[in-house]
Amino acid sequence: MNQSGVQFEQSEFDNIQEGYLTLRWNDVPTAVEYRLHSDQIYSDQIHSDRGVTQYRGPLPEAFVSGLADGTYLFSVDAIDDAGQVIASTLNPATVHVKHWSLRFALALAGCGLVVFLAIMALIAKGAVMARGENDA
Repeated sequence: MNQSGVQFEQSEFDNIQEGYLTLRWNDVPTAVEYRLHSDQIYSDQIHSDRGVTQYRGPLPEAFVSGLADGTYLFSVDAIDDAGQVIASTLNPATVHVKHWSLRFALALAGCGLVVFLAIMALIAKGAVMARGENDA
């Protein structure tokens, strides 16, 4: 097995506020499938989710979503047509997720509500004005 055959294009992701990202790595010529695994760090201890595969497919990239606040380590195995691991990542991609604060999210929702109500008022005003012109 070639341990250094898979490397991420970007291995450090700081301050991911949306909880999703796309991970890309180099293509291994004889690989027919890639498997992306993750571990999450809790209080300086690694909790392994290695039994859960985040991505399984032929492309050297994966979209990962639904990440809660915390630090994640992602690693990739390249699989050949016989089902054997032919390359793995030595250096995992480290992802630090910290979602937007509740205050900021509520402020954005409030702005959206103001815009929505303004548009509804303009539509209602336009309907009343059009009705008045039709009655005259």
